[in-house]
Amino acid sequence: MALLTHDREHPAPEPAGPIGTPSATRVRQTGWRDPRLWIGVAIVAASVVLGARVMAGADDTVTVWSAGADLPAGTTLDASDLVATQVHFADEADLGAYLTAADAVPEGAVLLREVDAGELLPRSALGEGLPDDVVDLAVPVPVEQVPGSVAVGSVVDVQLLPGPGGLPVGAARAGWEAGQPVLAQALVVEVGDAASATSGTVRRLVLEVDADEAEQWYRVRSAFPDPVVSVAVHP
Repeated sequence: MALLTHDREHPAPEPAGPIGTPSATRVRQTGWRDPRLWIGVAIVAASVVLGARVMAGADDTVTVWSAGADLPAGTTLDASDLVATQVHFADEADLGAYLTAADAVPEGAVLLREVDAGELLPRSALGEGLPDDVVDLAVPVPVEQVPGSVAVGSVVDVQLLPGPGGLPVGAARAGWEAGQPVLAQALVVEVGDAASATSGTVRRLVLEVDADEAEQWYRVRSAFPDPVVSVAVHP
């Protein structure tokens, strides 16, 4: 008995695609309405503005002179006494009150007041060089008659008072006046250590005075055989 066979039709296999190829995904572009875009723009803009302000602030600094150490009144300034310092003045009008590094230190300039270390050098503290008729006068003073506040740069009055021997006859003729200092408003330029003397322990003060005041001092002092020298400090 013959068997009838029929070929079954099988669908042809589809060609396989490349192995491992991912399917394409559509990327959505960021729109101008996306808040992240504007946040980024704001950050960049703020950075630019801040950087501009920092640079502008740096350009506003000015180099001025400041004291490299404590400088007492009467100091004759030298460039080595000063340090160039960068300063920003909130008010430009304040700059004119100080000596800038662009200005040469005036030759022979003398400090009219004490300037502390690190302090900006004000123009008002500068004076001209000492006149030719100004001298340094050494005055020994009993330590108990020297106030503790006396220091280089102090301004003092010096009096001669009668000692144990009383008022000399020639004191008035020499120019002495009761209650009046022989040396008035003298600038202290040096303060010596306490030392022993025949009259006791004394401290040597070097004072800056006019030449005629120094002559007056010697004249009055010679009229007193045993005076009491007393010093008063101006505040």
